[in-house]
Amino acid sequence: MRFWEAEEWIVGTTPPLIRIDPICDTGVAAAFSSLRIGGVSRPPFDTLNLGRSVGDEERNVLENRRRFAEAAGIDLNRLHLCRQVHGVGIDIAVEGGPTLHPDRDGLISKTPGIALGVLTADCVPILVVDPRTGAVGAIHAGWRGTLGGIALNGLRAMEEAFGTEPGDCLAVICPSIGRCCYEVSEELAAEFKRRFGGEVVEGRRVDLALANAFQLKEAGVREIWVCRSCTCCQGELFFSHRRDKGRTGRMMSVIISSPSAS
Repeated sequence: MRFWEAEEWIVGTTPPLIRIDPICDTGVAAAFSSLRIGGVSRPPFDTLNLGRSVGDEERNVLENRRRFAEAAGIDLNRLHLCRQVHGVGIDIAVEGGPTLHPDRDGLISKTPGIALGVLTADCVPILVVDPRTGAVGAIHAGWRGTLGGIALNGLRAMEEAFGTEPGDCLAVICPSIGRCCYEVSEELAAEFKRRFGGEVVEGRRVDLALANAFQLKEAGVREIWVCRSCTCCQGELFFSHRRDKGRTGRMMSVIISSPSAS
């Protein structure tokens, strides 16, 4: 398991974004995560809000998505997203199918050029690539999804659909809320400690990213990168639902299989 900070992988595109180096370096996929910088939205969504369901003006969100897609080399017509419900459901994204997947929190595909995205503002974005088959996955894990094992569900779905073996996979956990800022009830903290051990819990503070990393490791994923940047602490870079009391924008983390074939 390896750890990284968001600032290490920020690239000077317009707008700036995080290039997920370990995935891009495989040569079979590309991956990026947005910041809150470089868009047109007004407070409290300033400025690169990519979420359409938070109360921002639609025209601003569409322009922000256009800018992010251009910087990341994504075809917006081939960008698949979930209508996230904090569950454990996974869908397969296919060419010509619907690009909005209701009641799901994870997507998988191996169609060249299709982009899979998840929207977050504290929850854990997980991007997975299988360099052997070219299959990719994007997963949104809140506390419910984490306890429900959505990361494992994503790996199982890739195995069933594409023959993926977890040991062949590389997984990157993108920026999310840190244990420093994620305080929960005593009951919920106790449940996380029971499920994942004392390393993910300190008093009532829970490390969601590490809990998901432990699930991936237990499943057999050998290369796991965990971002240690906290979305709640670093307000200059990230939106945070908790810090901003629910009135805020969303970042997007995306992965594209065989982008050169798009």
